[in-house]
Amino acid sequence: MSIPTTDLAITIVSTDRELLCNLSWTLSLFGYQVTATCDYSDESPCRRSKQPGLLLLDTRDSDAAAEVLALPRTPEYVYRIAIDKPNAAERLLLDGADDVIRFPVNTGELLTRLRAGVRRLEFEHRLARRGRRDALTGLLTRRGMAKLLSESSQPPATCVVFGIDYLDQIHQQYGNHAARHLMSMLGRCVQDQVEEGELCGVLEDNALLVTLSRGIEAARQFAESIATTFSASDTLVREIRSLPTLSAIIAKWDESVAAGEQLNRCESTLQQVRWFGGNYIAMAADVQGRIAEWRADMDAGVPFEDAVAQDMMELFPAILTRDQVENGYESSISAPSLQLPCLPIVDEEGKLDSVLHFADAQLGLPSSTCQPHTIEHHQPLSDLFEAFNTTDSDYLVVVDQQQRPIGYLTCEGLASLVLDQMHADRYRSPEAAEPTTASLVVPVVPNRAGASRMAGATH
Repeated sequence: MSIPTTDLAITIVSTDRELLCNLSWTLSLFGYQVTATCDYSDESPCRRSKQPGLLLLDTRDSDAAAEVLALPRTPEYVYRIAIDKPNAAERLLLDGADDVIRFPVNTGELLTRLRAGVRRLEFEHRLARRGRRDALTGLLTRRGMAKLLSESSQPPATCVVFGIDYLDQIHQQYGNHAARHLMSMLGRCVQDQVEEGELCGVLEDNALLVTLSRGIEAARQFAESIATTFSASDTLVREIRSLPTLSAIIAKWDESVAAGEQLNRCESTLQQVRWFGGNYIAMAADVQGRIAEWRADMDAGVPFEDAVAQDMMELFPAILTRDQVENGYESSISAPSLQLPCLPIVDEEGKLDSVLHFADAQLGLPSSTCQPHTIEHHQPLSDLFEAFNTTDSDYLVVVDQQQRPIGYLTCEGLASLVLDQMHADRYRSPEAAEPTTASLVVPVVPNRAGASRMAGATH
């Protein structure tokens, strides 16, 4: 069965596999996103989670379950529900459980306790939004920073925003403890160097913003000092086997812009700087200027000015000779299997003579030979679109200076290349009932649902 899942993650931990599967099946039926594990170790999903969620913990198992219950709370609040015998409830609540479900588990009680957990998670979320201090670092939250800055009678001169490079990958590989340790260390490095009246707070996406009463050059020196101190500090270097680095931006504070809007700009600009490869400090104005130039160039088509037909064509998988065509070789070629508009036919010198045209074959009609529309390999992109506008063919054969065929372009393929976004499911197709070699062919342009029906309806 396929049921839409919620964004609420539930992790179930037990060595009782029968309990695991029964609870997982039941909760998935109600749309919960369930992870089931028998692992209580440091590498277990119940210890490595980065998101708020619900934890169902079978405390009948061992001392390991009690150890998980006793773990300190993190900013990503996890509602812990213990599963045990009725007489163990008071002890478990004292040990750190938020709630207890009796074993054997009653579905009604299970859903009621989960609903209570969902409500608690929402309460924690609302409380965090209203809070002014980050639970992990003790620094101001984004909300707290915005409020203080908007109320201040002495606005800062500059600000610096720091981000730990590749923090998400560090978390995925080495766990929540490593990521939290690095953020705490960055917070301490910053707090050690800020002066009286300068603020430091946590923005979205694990970024730290510092407002300074210093000029631009002094702000740059401050940023470089923090980056050097952080990389050389007592971090988890031996554990993660790398030197954590920082990316940062430096910006002038604009009194005419609301504090919240300036924080948004800082977050956005830092994200752009992270694409410079990490371990990089930049002036926000320089980055924003480069982005503006790049966007103007994209709108004007500058990146495609040097693109020519040979750069954007698709290669032919095979080339036929006149002799092969005369001997009936083309009759063994299946057009739908190749997902091609045509195959070139060359003369004795390798020059293009004609093409084996497949468009009619896709409608169940025999393939045919015809004279193709061609374009030279050095023709620019503008000429390619012009060529398609002036011909009734939906493909062009690309030829070199000696008129030898080297590839092809289709109108739809060219337009899709420069206009459509690529995504993971673009070329995904359902598994064929009877897989054949032809089902392995990935077309240049994905087949659209209903395309064959539309083609049949128009002929």
